[in-house]
Amino acid sequence: MTIRPTLAKGALGFAALAGAVGVGMALAGVGAEARTVLVLLFLAVVPTAAIAGFLPGLGPLARVVVAATANVVLLALVSMAMLAEGVWSPSRALLLVGVVTADLFIVQFPPVKQHVLSWARSWGATLERRVPLLAAGPPVREQRPGAGLLRGFRGTVLAPEEGRAGSDGKAMTSNGGGRLTEAQVVEQSRSAFLHRLSQPSSWAPLDGDNVDDVMRREVGEMQPSVFVRDDGVALLYRRRLNVFRGEPQSGKSWAALVAVVQQVRAGNVVCVLDFQDAFESMVDRLRQLGLTRQQIVAQVICCSPDSPFNEIAQAHLENEFHARCHVPEATRELSLVVVNDLTGAMAVEDLDPANDGEVARFFGGFPRWLKHLGAAVVLVQHDPGPADPGARGGAGLDAGVGRVDGAVYGFKESAPFGRGLTGRARVSLLRDGGGYLRREAPGRVVGTLTLTSPAGGETVGVTFSAAGEGRPARRRVPSRQLPRAGARSED
Repeated sequence: MTIRPTLAKGALGFAALAGAVGVGMALAGVGAEARTVLVLLFLAVVPTAAIAGFLPGLGPLARVVVAATANVVLLALVSMAMLAEGVWSPSRALLLVGVVTADLFIVQFPPVKQHVLSWARSWGATLERRVPLLAAGPPVREQRPGAGLLRGFRGTVLAPEEGRAGSDGKAMTSNGGGRLTEAQVVEQSRSAFLHRLSQPSSWAPLDGDNVDDVMRREVGEMQPSVFVRDDGVALLYRRRLNVFRGEPQSGKSWAALVAVVQQVRAGNVVCVLDFQDAFESMVDRLRQLGLTRQQIVAQVICCSPDSPFNEIAQAHLENEFHARCHVPEATRELSLVVVNDLTGAMAVEDLDPANDGEVARFFGGFPRWLKHLGAAVVLVQHDPGPADPGARGGAGLDAGVGRVDGAVYGFKESAPFGRGLTGRARVSLLRDGGGYLRREAPGRVVGTLTLTSPAGGETVGVTFSAAGEGRPARRRVPSRQLPRAGARSED
């Protein structure tokens, strides 16, 4: 149950007022029966509320628990301090707690808070100037020629705008009077540099192992190997980002799930991150496309995220990937990840699909992490249709497609999809980051995806024919029967 903020503030105000009455009665020596209850109410609620104001980053329950614990510690410290000084009395302790609580509330007022923060920054800067070790070394203006190691670490921890080297080159003196030898300065600089160097960073240059990893891959590993046409030509690159885009109900999602079924039947593990449909809808489509319950449970990782990707989400996915790929009876590969859809995924990350900079941040986030796992990552992008001209995300996502290093396909409905219908979608190649697919797409068209649903709509025949009938495929992968399953009326 959620407590409304107004109700919570009203209850807090009532408790504070009642507690203040009890405190007044206690200080005035009024001996009413209700006095003890009111004083306890004050001690339990008002200091806790004052402390909770310093914990805005925590959730409501966490704030209450932490603030209540701190309140207990505060009351215990006040009591022990007064007992140690021999000045204990209930009235004095109550008065002291009231003064501390009032100070906590006053500090949180914006004008007071701003003044305190400004004073703290000024005091910290003064202390840093007077105690050079807080700045990880004394400031120097220039360095004696020949001090090679010191020159090599210049700028790492030293501030060249203040102080100067001693004329004898043996000691450095800061404005605060601290005195360190040049060897100590060098050692501090070196330690700080090595500490920073030990931290992981994407700015670290690739080494020979990275180059060897690419060189060891066979040519076939660099070619598309996922989402196979009827003639055996694969259209999706592994270790790269690929995109399916088109208007609503143009067959993009069905095409992505056809690729999922192909990989499951090939013995691999796939992951579907569906930001558009419910979990039930996702599983139902896979069932309609011919997968059994055992196949879905063992080889398909289905997620419907509604929170941003973070370390916790990464841990959950890594655990599932390992559990599904390493089983006693077989060793499987994570070969495909479907992200459906781009706009929904960015909304969960609180990013604007119309902002080119935020689109770039998204592509550099969890999609990039997924492709480095070795899977073909398919990002499904729903473009605004004629009935939805004001939808957000067109310009920004169009710019984001330029960051795709795999293949980008456009889907165009030729005949509507639905139960009891035969639907068709023309699939066009819009971008080929790997360079292997242009020859398979005369006039940019790579083929036609057809879903044939009989009366009742529980099963469907799926075919994916090449653009040119009878034209031999120049590059093939082992052909597998495309799935037969049910169709749905939506994309």
